[in-house]
Parts: sequence; structure tokens; C-alpha cells
Amino acid sequence: MKAKKRRLSEKEMRLKDLSGESKSPIPFSDTFSRHRQDRMTTLQLRGEHITLAQAVKAAGLADTGGQAKYLVREGRVAVNGSVERQPGRKLHAGDRFGLEGGDQWTISR
Repeated sequence: MKAKKRRLSEKEMRLKDLSGESKSPIPFSDTFSRHRQDRMTTLQLRGEHITLAQAVKAAGLADTGGQAKYLVREGRVAVNGSVERQPGRKLHAGDRFGLEGGDQWTISR
């Protein structure tokens, strides 16, 4: 019996077009964040704080909450210039975060 061929997601197709080969979804967010230039870099708070993983996801640096937690735990996200490995860290107005070497996002009220 012949195995079914898995259909590529839209993300994987774009990544394949960029690099000529398919890669995991984790590097895609990193690649995407480096190539976007016209997106806002401020996240507005609805309450007193937002967790780092929620902010990473809301900024579009990760597609899912699990992916956002993975990026943080791997040490690929910096907060106020320092690498942060705790996805539950609370960010308040004035804090800055972003992927290492990528755009910085500011939390605002």
C-alpha cells in the first residue's frame, strides 16, 4: 500500500520558496520576523501585564503558544536587552522584547 503524501502548509511552502528546502516551523518565525519591515513594533496592554510567551505570540514571532514557550526556553528571546528563559515572565508597560538579532517590541499602556 502506498503512503499518502503529506500536504505542505502555507508556511512551509513559503519557507521552501525562500530556502529551496523545507524546514521546521520554529526557524520560520525567526526568518519571518527578520524580513518584515512594515509591521508595528508596539503591543498595547489590556490589563496590568502580559506574559512573555503571550507577547511573543501576539507580536507574530510565534504561531502558537507552544512555539512561543519553546523559543523563550531555548533562550532566543531577550527582554530589556537580557536573554530570558521563563515564558511566564510578566511584562509591564515600558518593557522591550524581541528575538535575538531581530526587531524589538515595546509594551505600552
